[in-house]
Amino acid sequence: RYACELDGKPSAVRLKAIYKPLTQSYERLRVEMRGERPPRLKGVNYPRNLFHFIMGAGGVALYETVLTRSSALTIMGTLSLVAIAIETGRIFSPRLNRLMMDFVFRPVSRPWERHHVNSATFYILGLTLAVSFAPQHAAGAAILVLALGDPAATIVGKRWGGKKLWREKSWSGAAAFIVASALLVFGYLHFRAPELEPFPDALGATLL
Repeated sequence: RYACELDGKPSAVRLKAIYKPLTQSYERLRVEMRGERPPRLKGVNYPRNLFHFIMGAGGVALYETVLTRSSALTIMGTLSLVAIAIETGRIFSPRLNRLMMDFVFRPVSRPWERHHVNSATFYILGLTLAVSFAPQHAAGAAILVLALGDPAATIVGKRWGGKKLWREKSWSGAAAFIVASALLVFGYLHFRAPELEPFPDALGATLL
């Protein structure tokens, strides 16, 4: 917050320069601590939020217009194997870990992911499972909830989150998640699932 207040001034430039090594030291301390640990650093990261949305919405758009289920599964399965291979390599190779976190994933990673599985890996695996086991429109709706709901909750919760719902989760962030996801899913089902009547079919599916 202090860095934002000083934006454009020399002090802000210096604060931003030392932020990264400080976060790395903080996360190393969390890993070494036993028992109850302090909270993870999860500031607002707009490039990450944008990447999150584009990854999900773009995947749904391709699945709806270009890819068949089999081709989508082939692509997602390949990406899942690549992600698992990278995560395995990061565990055994500090050099690879630094390469991935300091260069490849730098704009969209969080400090704690240096010592844990990257959230993007769980994202890819989640998309793969959705396409594998759910009908096309159900998978698309689920992916869109993840694509927009999570970034909306993060942005609103960090900016206006006061009263906590559970741990670091706020009531305002939860409300943003529900509203953003519901609007997007209802619009998606209305236009891409013509077999569903807007009311009550699409609305009911959205609420479920």
